Amino acid sequence: MVSSNQNKHEMKEKFLIITFLIISIVTTGQVVDKVTFSYGITNSGLDWDVEQDDTFMMFTGWGSQNIRGFYTGVEVDYLTSKYLALSSGLAFYQKGAIDEFSPRAMKWSLDYLSFDTKLKVNYDLNKFTPYLVIGPRIDYLIKYSSEFDEFGRLEMMNKINYGLRYGLGIQYDFGKLVFGMGWQNNLNLNPVLQNNGEYMRPKFSINDNTMIFKVDLGIKITAD
Repeated sequence: MVSSNQNKHEMKEKFLIITFLIISIVTTGQVVDKVTFSYGITNSGLDWDVEQDDTFMMFTGWGSQNIRGFYTGVEVDYLTSKYLALSSGLAFYQKGAIDEFSPRAMKWSLDYLSFDTKLKVNYDLNKFTPYLVIGPRIDYLIKYSSEFDEFGRLEMMNKINYGLRYGLGIQYDFGKLVFGMGWQNNLNLNPVLQNNGEYMRPKFSINDNTMIFKVDLGIKITAD
């Protein structure tokens, strides 16, 4: 039986996602400059923040080896000026870690649908354009590996992971087409998993460190 608190929590998550999407749709209703398709990999790890308890020190070693995951997304640049633009994106990506203390090297993996809106600062150098980006993001958890099953059953998994995304990159202008490559990093404002000690001791949370390396293919919509 689903509790009223759980229903309220799920409604709050859906409200946040819908609100973020509405804001993105409204703003991108302005003049669209470019649509960019991206493909790449993630490099991520998991940090266990465990309440001090000598009995459970084994927790601190979990997730100490990074793993690579898949990344794909689409971004829309709009409201562009000479040096600035806004960029809203929708992406799918994977993150997690490998538990080195496990005899069979357990792979803790998480799949997310990610929405972001970033400020893009760029400077044209002939046909090359280096840029910096930073902005808020919301990630919605759509799948996790069996290693998280018990935490999911106890409702410790955060369906929503939110924070900032920042990075840098460079693009080359071929006219209507733009090729590029970039690096981005996530800064989280809440953990991917939170144990308050109600069902499992000691208290702990799990945070991720995730970087994205990608290549881009952009299609210009507006004329130069």
